[in-house]
Amino acid sequence: MRYAGPIRVAGTIATMVQPGPTPALSMEGRTRFNYMVVNFPAGYREQLALLSKGQFITVSCQSVRSLGGTTILSGCLLN
Repeated sequence: MRYAGPIRVAGTIATMVQPGPTPALSMEGRTRFNYMVVNFPAGYREQLALLSKGQFITVSCQSVRSLGGTTILSGCLLN
């Protein structure tokens, strides 16, 4: 399922996910265990280095999709 973007989302960082072609993190939404995967553009690792687990952040993303009940945000930038 895909949703029209762009979208702005806020939440708490659950985990930092660094492997793969694009940097990403897992963010907990409004309720506990309601996780979203947040994908950032290639070359964005330096901006993410300042973040840590438990930190509240806001991101703007270009696209949103759902895969197996998990929300995946792509093309995201920190606000």
